[in-house]
Amino acid sequence: MKWISVKDQSPKHMQEIKVYVENPYSGSFERNENAVFLWFKGEEQGSFYDSNEQIHLENITHWMPLPKGPKD
Repeated sequence: MKWISVKDQSPKHMQEIKVYVENPYSGSFERNENAVFLWFKGEEQGSFYDSNEQIHLENITHWMPLPKGPKD
């Protein structure tokens, strides 16, 4: 799977994804933990959150859908 720029496309509301962070202080890296994208009506743009802790994530520049599991 390829990284998708947040400038080009946003994930779907409540989609669980992988994210890439570009931070001038801590560097650039792929987060080990999954994230979720939330976009509510009336918002100009959505926000990224940690999928378990629901902590707001900043400096997200790219995202990638999670790989699909095996079919039964």
